Amino acid sequence: MPRPKGFDPAAALDAAMHAFCARGFEATSAQDLCESTGLGRSSLYNTFDSKEALYSQCLDRFAELQTLGQTEILDGPGTGYERVRALLLATVDDEDRPDATGCLITRTAVERDDAATTETVRRLMDTFVARITGTIAEGQADGSITTRQSATALARFVHGAISGLRVQGRAAAPRDLLTDVVEVTCAALRA
Repeated sequence: MPRPKGFDPAAALDAAMHAFCARGFEATSAQDLCESTGLGRSSLYNTFDSKEALYSQCLDRFAELQTLGQTEILDGPGTGYERVRALLLATVDDEDRPDATGCLITRTAVERDDAATTETVRRLMDTFVARITGTIAEGQADGSITTRQSATALARFVHGAISGLRVQGRAAAPRDLLTDVVEVTCAALRA
């Protein structure tokens, strides 16, 4: 199938990202990618080189989009504690949607184990933890978050809770289970 007129690589990347979010790397075939992007196989591979290269770009794009929403929450109004709690609750809301496909980064961490992908996932996770660390440090400065542990240790704990929420969401956990995780995590931040 020839490349459609007006072909937009960014739109194709987003469409492929949604396909990978829904099915994962292994279960997403080249045909699935062609159908989701509207591209023929040759156009797909001429643009993105390989399925692996496309997947790597999709991970970065997913992180970019996810960061926009997270930054809005973490830079929003309220104490550091209120903003971290809002981030956790937003994760629950995201996982509780009927059409939720979960977090591509978490899914990748669980499904793939090649060195290049692991390095990409680690980089994306470290960036997210650094972002949470800043908000927790602000919460420690405003007195809303405990100083008994370092901001970095608490951020890693929050990130672990978010990753757990994502995995539980993939397993169709009920909302009350997810909110229990949020409540216990938030209690640890206040202790």
